[in-house]
Amino acid sequence: MLINTRTKKNIQLKCNRAVVLNSGLLKIIFCSCFFCCFFNAFTQQKNSGATGKVVSSLLVQQINKLSNKSLDLSAENPDSAIQLAKLALKISAESKNDTAFGYAYNAIGWSWYCLGSRDSAEYYLLKSISYFHKSGYFLMEGGSLLNLSYVYQDGEEYIKLLNCLKRARPLIEQTKDEDKLSMIDLMMGSTYGDMQMYDKGKQFILSAIATNKKFDSANGNLSSCYSAYGYLLMQQKNYDSALYYFHLNYAAGKQAYDPETIALAADNLGETFRKKSITENCSSCIDSAYYYYSLALHWFTALNSPGNIEYAHINLGSILIIKKQYQQAEKFLAQAYHYFNLVQDVKYAYSAAEQLSILYNEMGDYKQAYSFNIITQKFRDSVNNKNRADSIAKIFGLYETEKRDRMIELLNAKAKLDKEEISKQHIIALFSIISIVLVLILFIVLFNRSRIKQQLKEVKIRNQLAADLHDEVGSSLSSILLLSKMAAGSENIEKNNSSMLEKIASNTKEVIDKMGDIVWMMNPKYDEGGNVREKLEQYITRIKDVAAFKVHLEIDKSIDALKFSMETRKAIFLIFKEAANNTLKYADAKNMFIQLKMVEKNIEFIIADDGKGFNSATVVYGNGLDTMALRAKNCKGHFEVQSLPGKSTEIKIKIPIPHIRQKI
Repeated sequence: MLINTRTKKNIQLKCNRAVVLNSGLLKIIFCSCFFCCFFNAFTQQKNSGATGKVVSSLLVQQINKLSNKSLDLSAENPDSAIQLAKLALKISAESKNDTAFGYAYNAIGWSWYCLGSRDSAEYYLLKSISYFHKSGYFLMEGGSLLNLSYVYQDGEEYIKLLNCLKRARPLIEQTKDEDKLSMIDLMMGSTYGDMQMYDKGKQFILSAIATNKKFDSANGNLSSCYSAYGYLLMQQKNYDSALYYFHLNYAAGKQAYDPETIALAADNLGETFRKKSITENCSSCIDSAYYYYSLALHWFTALNSPGNIEYAHINLGSILIIKKQYQQAEKFLAQAYHYFNLVQDVKYAYSAAEQLSILYNEMGDYKQAYSFNIITQKFRDSVNNKNRADSIAKIFGLYETEKRDRMIELLNAKAKLDKEEISKQHIIALFSIISIVLVLILFIVLFNRSRIKQQLKEVKIRNQLAADLHDEVGSSLSSILLLSKMAAGSENIEKNNSSMLEKIASNTKEVIDKMGDIVWMMNPKYDEGGNVREKLEQYITRIKDVAAFKVHLEIDKSIDALKFSMETRKAIFLIFKEAANNTLKYADAKNMFIQLKMVEKNIEFIIADDGKGFNSATVVYGNGLDTMALRAKNCKGHFEVQSLPGKSTEIKIKIPIPHIRQKI
């Protein structure tokens, strides 16, 4: 995704206001004088019957024209546009006409949007929608809803945006304006894509593409549809199809000679080739990515867009590192880092610093690599905090929206109940009693079902415990028994007893350790996250003596605040134990990395090594992989293995938070 240029455009608008202010003020003065004269005539005639109605109708038409002038002026000079719209509102207040109010509030709301104030824009546009709905002017209500959707789109308020577009569509359909209808489909498709509902988003964008193909081939909306559809395909890792649509987007931009479209399409093509090279290990894709990133840089330079220029430098720098052209990569990345650090854009300064750390490490300049690695860690904390804050704000916004919707539903329900007759109230009361009885019956059924389920779960746990004791301890005890008999029956007791007894001691210790593990998994007092941390650390200590690799353990502090179920603790420990044994036996690794952390609503457990790897696409599950996958599935989690021959191996397990309890 490219850098949002809205902030830059707003800064430019503020600089341009001084240039257009005189013309804007002249328009305001002219319109003010005209409407003052017209207004005097209106106040003198408003009580004169039919004449007053004609004057009122003319006044609404003039308010509409004044509002349209405000809308025309809002892009280049929103301050002056607001003044014009407020003048229209003042006149509307005297006319007491709902349609006039709708025009005025719509103009004020859009002007505030152009100024960058989404809260004010939402307030006035909602009032406009209300007045148009009250007056029965549903076509203009649809137009105001479409304006409001842009406000929600900029604020990433997806639920509000979808509701707004769903309300606007049937109203816009009455105008048979296919251009606006395709725009609604495009916005809905893009919104579903942002919500990671890619298949549903693609349906709407395909509908928008079909509609726009009826128009001129140089239609700008069609180019935007190609870009949006390509982006959804890229997110689904369907890179070849994504490249096809980005090429269509690029061709449309060249045909219309639209530098911004060409630049964005080139950047999207470069990004797709880069991701394809990583996924498919395609060396030619690196050259293609470099070509299109360079093309994007050329057009961003022509557009004089500093932020996007430096963003392109980061992309090119990452490709040049792969191509081992270190000097040019250093130049691009250093320039991008200094720019984003200067403008205090933490996200992209972090990206540039991370690439510089990789670059200097490749060059063997470990001092610089270490320096930028420290900077990267600082930026990463800031980015993570911001992402966390954005996530909390988004959740809070959804909560407030749902809360307000529930309140509206309750008020509507109350209003309907107040209008019902006494006989209907008796019916509702009777229905309520029946509902309560049904709820009680349902509660009893669910309670009994839960109790039976718990009993079955206890039986399953006992069976599992018996199986674990049999599998883990039985074989070791049998080995001890056999060795003991051999030691007792050996002809050369003095010679053989020593080694056999050592084996007996070793197997006995193994039994004790396994028994300790099973007891730990079963005992509820070890449910807390801190005990999980201690258990993993203990096992690492046990394997250090025999392992040729270093173990790096990283567990978030937030894990200590959780209380794990027995099944989850067991899965985490046994998966870790199996993965560590596999690494010891097969990986030939120098390092093993273990991470246990909370990511959104999941516990994420990652076990990785830098060993020789294997082909995860063709390997037959063995070495405990199927057992690990089953353990994750039993916790309603997700198990994933990523590995390639000659490269590292990574095992990732995600377990939903509802299966982990907060510590009381």
